[in-house]
Amino acid sequence: MRFTTAFALVNLFSSSHALGCFSDRKANIAIDAVQALINNVGSNNFDPPLDFPIEVKAQHLIGGETQGVKFCIENNFLFDNTHVAQGDIISALEAIRDDCDRFGGKRQAHGDTGLAVDITLTTSSGSPCP
Repeated sequence: MRFTTAFALVNLFSSSHALGCFSDRKANIAIDAVQALINNVGSNNFDPPLDFPIEVKAQHLIGGETQGVKFCIENNFLFDNTHVAQGDIISALEAIRDDCDRFGGKRQAHGDTGLAVDITLTTSSGSPCP
């Protein structure tokens, strides 16, 4: 019984922090460009600056771009909006950088309302963000 409970808790935690890597993509992402993007999120070095926490409306995408690398935050909920903190975006981008190397990927984070959003890191040309 204890093993089953522990296994269920591990699976619950793992699923809420799911990480997917885009290893099938042909375009490589330079690690220094990813780090520049992470630094720009941390210092809010965008034109125009992002308004943290970022409001992600229902069924919308929002993001930022640096040196040919882009992050997108996607809210797939039909009616619910949420706000994503600057630190949560940085944590997701760092996890993608560390686990996905040069291929880009996706990580799930939670907004202030508890809604799960997808944070994606891609090349600028491969990104669905506006």
